[in-house]
Amino acid sequence: MKKKMFTLWMTGLFLLLTTLGAAAQNSGTTGPLNWNYDSGTKTLAITGTGAMPDFNNASEIPWHSLQSKIQTVTIGDGVTSVGNNAFSDCALTSVTLPNSLTAIGDHAFKGCSGLTSITIPNSVTTIGEWAFKGCSGLTSITLPNSLTAIGQSALSGCTGLTSITIPNSVTTIGEWAFFGCSGLKSITFPNSLTAIGESAFYGCGALTSITLPDALTTIGESAFKGCSGLKSITFPNSLTTIGESAFYDCGALTSITLPDALTTIGRSAFYGCSGLKSITFPNSLTTIGESAFYNCGSLTSITIPNSVTTIGRSAFYGCSGLKSITLPDGLTTIEERAFYNCGVLTSITIPNSVATIGESAFYGCSGLKSITLPDGLTTIEERAFYNCGVLTSITIPNSVATIGESAFYGCGALKDVTVAWDTPIDIQRDVFRELTLSGIRLHVPAGKKTVYEAKDVWKEFNIVEDDDFGGLQWNYDAATKTLTITNPTPDTPKPMPNFATPNDQLWGAFQKEIQKITIGDGVTSVGDFAFSGCDALKSITLPKSVTTIGQSAFSGCWDLRSLTLPDGVNTIGEKAFYDCLELTSITIPKSVTAIGQETFHYCVSLTSLTLPDALTAIGKKAFYSCNALTSVTFPKSITTIGENAFDGCTALKDLTVAWKDNASIPDIGSKDVFKYLTPQNIKLHVPAGKKAVYEAKDVWKEFQIVELPLIPALSVTPKTLSFVDAGGTKPITVNANGAWTARCDASWLTLSALSGTDDGTITVTAPIYEDEQPRTAKIIFTSNALKETVTVTQNPKPGPDFVALDYTELTLPVGASQRLVVTAYPKDADINRDVKWYSSNNDIATVSRDGTVTALAPGRADITVVANVGGQQTACRVRVVPAEQMVSVTPGGDNTLRLALVAPSDADFTLSFDVDLPEGFALDAKKTAPDASLAAGYAVTVTGKRVEMKPNGLRSGGTMEKRNLLTLACTAAPGTSKGSYKAALRNLTFTPTAGYALQNITVPFTFTHTVANQTIDGLRVYAADGALRLTLPKAETVHIYNVVGSLVRTMNASAGDHVLPLSAGVYVVRVGERVTKILIK
Repeated sequence: MKKKMFTLWMTGLFLLLTTLGAAAQNSGTTGPLNWNYDSGTKTLAITGTGAMPDFNNASEIPWHSLQSKIQTVTIGDGVTSVGNNAFSDCALTSVTLPNSLTAIGDHAFKGCSGLTSITIPNSVTTIGEWAFKGCSGLTSITLPNSLTAIGQSALSGCTGLTSITIPNSVTTIGEWAFFGCSGLKSITFPNSLTAIGESAFYGCGALTSITLPDALTTIGESAFKGCSGLKSITFPNSLTTIGESAFYDCGALTSITLPDALTTIGRSAFYGCSGLKSITFPNSLTTIGESAFYNCGSLTSITIPNSVTTIGRSAFYGCSGLKSITLPDGLTTIEERAFYNCGVLTSITIPNSVATIGESAFYGCSGLKSITLPDGLTTIEERAFYNCGVLTSITIPNSVATIGESAFYGCGALKDVTVAWDTPIDIQRDVFRELTLSGIRLHVPAGKKTVYEAKDVWKEFNIVEDDDFGGLQWNYDAATKTLTITNPTPDTPKPMPNFATPNDQLWGAFQKEIQKITIGDGVTSVGDFAFSGCDALKSITLPKSVTTIGQSAFSGCWDLRSLTLPDGVNTIGEKAFYDCLELTSITIPKSVTAIGQETFHYCVSLTSLTLPDALTAIGKKAFYSCNALTSVTFPKSITTIGENAFDGCTALKDLTVAWKDNASIPDIGSKDVFKYLTPQNIKLHVPAGKKAVYEAKDVWKEFQIVELPLIPALSVTPKTLSFVDAGGTKPITVNANGAWTARCDASWLTLSALSGTDDGTITVTAPIYEDEQPRTAKIIFTSNALKETVTVTQNPKPGPDFVALDYTELTLPVGASQRLVVTAYPKDADINRDVKWYSSNNDIATVSRDGTVTALAPGRADITVVANVGGQQTACRVRVVPAEQMVSVTPGGDNTLRLALVAPSDADFTLSFDVDLPEGFALDAKKTAPDASLAAGYAVTVTGKRVEMKPNGLRSGGTMEKRNLLTLACTAAPGTSKGSYKAALRNLTFTPTAGYALQNITVPFTFTHTVANQTIDGLRVYAADGALRLTLPKAETVHIYNVVGSLVRTMNASAGDHVLPLSAGVYVVRVGERVTKILIK
């Protein structure tokens, strides 16, 4: 009985305790507050007075076991704060907050994805970090006017949020505050706001427009990055800084007006804003950061204010629509790749304040036709104008001291380079790589031609002495309305420069006043458009030295009545006398072979015309609408008459021709040469006995054909022939009326015919000639009593004008060999009778009979080659160094190492070596990559500390030069001290397809390790020996988060050193405003 009673008693006690225990799980206290969970309504109620405690982890939260059940939270009056992590990851759908609340702690409602709306009372001043992070169902939140700051990531990932009004009390929006709020369409910013933190609105893709408040001074890094729907921004005048990547990839943005107070546009600020068409920069701006407008392909023009001193690296890289840029007078530096691949940019003027044009600054600006370089420029870096394929001219000021490799590589349209140095600077041939320098005019200061002819690279150009007007001078006398153009050194003839349009004339200010032009002796041409539009011009005097009348040279000279062209003129350009309405007569000299298209178009007063005997072609519309022209005589040399050549010449009465057979008469059947004329009313005067020939020829047969009387005639062309030692064949043209004979007074010449009738051609053949003295002969032609003589000369093979080596400078390691190849200029010069080789120091380097140089000991030696015929010579400066000096390792940022080697520029090679790094460092294979110029042709593999570089293809050898081959990266173990470290490349083997090889050499080097984010203003945060280590200059609150953002620990730490053991993993440590990521091993 007693046993039964005891059992019943124990059962009751168990049930009582169970009931009491169940009650304990649904209610309790936390700090000064009480809490109670009603399972029926799934409501958690918190009452009392005071602050809710902060919870460092889930186990500290009293209602942690109810998180998945709680749907409603009601916090009563008197509660002053919501603690850190209080409701993190709860299933709640609604929250009621009291008016007594002043703070919402870090992670308070993080991950409450079912929460759809919340009203935060006006008493709240602070919303903590990550407070509502990941509340993806939240569509509405009311922020109170008492709020002063929105913490880091406070509302990040709230994808359902569509609009937000930030109250006037808020001064700062924290980092990542609205990150990834992809549904956010509108934001109302308060006037109190002064700063928008890093990545605050990153990825808010639905945002279309924003108006920033007047008090705002700073837009943080990546603040609006990836806001792909953002079309417009209104910036306040208070804004001074736009941070890095602030509007990165805002592709819908079309125009921006930057405020007057702005001083800095950060790195990549508008990177990839592909729809951006216009920018207005303020006068306060001083810096445009690196990649600021990278790939803004819709941007067409920009004007940069005078306040800007620096255009950062890649600032306008890939702005493929950019057509014009105005650069400011205060600009000092154009950094690397600033305008890289701005393919439609046609012209740019660089201000005098710029001292340096950075590497690849205008690389690939394929539409760039002209550029003005400033007088203060000192440096043009590597590839500055690489592949500017339509650039036709460049003027390099005498302030330039350095021009980098490939600076003008691939500028295939370059025709004129103007320089001002009295003593030219040293440059590598690679500066103008892929260009034929002999086809480019190099304009040098007066009297300095011989200096440039003696300077390597520069001597390869077509060198001319020049000044602003091609060495010529001009003067306009307003009293007599006379323009005078003279050559100060008439014994040195000079051409008149061409002008692109009439507006480019140097005398353009007087264009409509000029009545007379006098050109002095020694001027060889009248430039394109030189006098076009001088509609008051009445007369012009041309000297005998003129040989060329340029395109449109006198077009539109309405008052010009007559002109005598000098006998030396052989070229008349297109439209040269177009629209010279009052021109009545012109004598075209015998040396002219072609009359260009529309040359005399609309010369409506031209009455007579004599065409020269050497003329072969009359261009299209050459005499179009010359409706006062009455007669024309065509020489038999003419083979082509262009379409509509005499169209509208309605006054024509007589045509005289000299062609004697059907084949030589130009075919004009479908060209409308005489359109709008009546041939039956025009007499066609033909050679004696040739009437029947013309009566059988289309078009010509329609004229009134009249035979001319027979007049004996004989002429031969040319009057002299010259053969080289190799012999050959050359023609002589015979023009005669009747039979003719030919004979030669020397037996070494052979004639293809000794007689003929009328016009014909014979061929003269000269054999190979091996003597060293020239020989001559005469060929005599006779017809009736007429006689003509042709003099023939054959010369022996000449020695070279000069010889050249494939290398002018050569660096070789001790023990290596390199063959030098000699070339004679001109190419047919005689060097086959052997050349001789000499070394200035046989102890340093020797040279064999075939030009092979062998390096013996460190030092310098000159290797000279002398041609036996002509005695021409040239030399190569050879530098011999220890093998390891052929290789250099240069440290860069982020523990990078750049490997360079003296090697043939285009030779294929294989390379291998071991990187011997000090303890605590390792080679980072992921960051090891070939230099960009080699990337396509080589494969790089890294195994441990072993690096191998092998070719994918094969290229030929070229000039020896310093080449960047690899950029290596190394990693440092956590806690590794900053400083200088010694290292080495070992077992380095280099095997090229051309040039020397290196075998198993060692290259020592030193590099500097900088430890990022360790010590800032006395604060040091790092990991070592499985623990977090802190050095604090003052007492701080330290927050430690794991990699997913959950708070691991908070500690109030005094000034000094602290060691805190942590389990292995990645942590984010926040000390004050400083955030550091560490790895505990």
